[in-house]
Amino acid sequence: MMKQELPPILCYEPPKLISRLEELGIHGFKAKEVLKWLFEQREWNPMNWSTLSKDERALIQESFDFQPLQVEAVQESKDGTKKILFQLQDGRYVESVLIPDRKRLTLCISSQVGCPVGCTFCASGLFGLTRNLKTHEILGEYLFASLLVKRPITNLVVMGMGEPFLNFSNVMKALEILNHPEGFRFGIRRMTLSTVGIQKILPRLLEAKLHPRLAISLHAPEDELRKKLIPFPGLCSVQELIDFLEEYLEKRLSRVTLEYVMLGGENTGPKMAHILGKRFSHLPLRVNLIPYNPVSEFSHREPTEQELRRFAMILEGYRLRTTIRHRKGEDIQGACGQLRLKKIQSS
Repeated sequence: MMKQELPPILCYEPPKLISRLEELGIHGFKAKEVLKWLFEQREWNPMNWSTLSKDERALIQESFDFQPLQVEAVQESKDGTKKILFQLQDGRYVESVLIPDRKRLTLCISSQVGCPVGCTFCASGLFGLTRNLKTHEILGEYLFASLLVKRPITNLVVMGMGEPFLNFSNVMKALEILNHPEGFRFGIRRMTLSTVGIQKILPRLLEAKLHPRLAISLHAPEDELRKKLIPFPGLCSVQELIDFLEEYLEKRLSRVTLEYVMLGGENTGPKMAHILGKRFSHLPLRVNLIPYNPVSEFSHREPTEQELRRFAMILEGYRLRTTIRHRKGEDIQGACGQLRLKKIQSS
């Protein structure tokens, strides 16, 4: 793939893109038309922008890069889930997943090539971190995924490969362009940002311009086990997470969910459920129990139905709203914790 030389058109916030177009001599109505073609019509070939002159279209095509990534492969699960393999301009790969559910169509996007956190149940971190995704690459995942389906994407979750808070600036800029009234106009309440809780970066969310729904990857309610499951040196302690969430929720910035991967016989017992209930019951949040999805390199086992139900029942006794996530895309290795770029592994 050719090395990128032109500035990616998706790296500009709409007002800055208009300013750049004006520098090129495309003013007023015509500049606004560019935004409409990009973000409303999703027409990615500027030569098809019929409201601009042929010369203007040629100038725009020569001034910006329109191909931040390309769709390399699409796998479809028997439940309708689609896993998309994207190739980036440097030859690297990332994956996104489209998850249908009744009236919803959720897109799970990646924020990094690989992952440095190394959760001991997640395939994405098996080979460490290659690099952060840039803003236009993150937006490219959304744009090109949306072009693959006939129905609109209703929800967006930043829960794919990578730890979003270790690429905080690029991720937040991408969400701002997605939400911008002259951008993709994607509702902020329909976006969810996930994190394991990075000590030095998590507080930045308190002062951010946008506040998507927040998903905290907890996985254990006490530090000893949590550090074994998430062996990352910059991890917040459980108490630090609680302190942050108290301030975050007091300001009513957005809804919060605790994500808890259920590893059979490890973090699924009544003791863990009671610790979680006692520590978090004063907070107005939801707990999402996620049955472990098998990864061949790991020795964890899936939770039994009894473990899931018992854990949920104990949490509900503490008046914690609790849901159990249904598996989606497991047969194509597209479920939670299974994104791993198998195409690259086998080559």
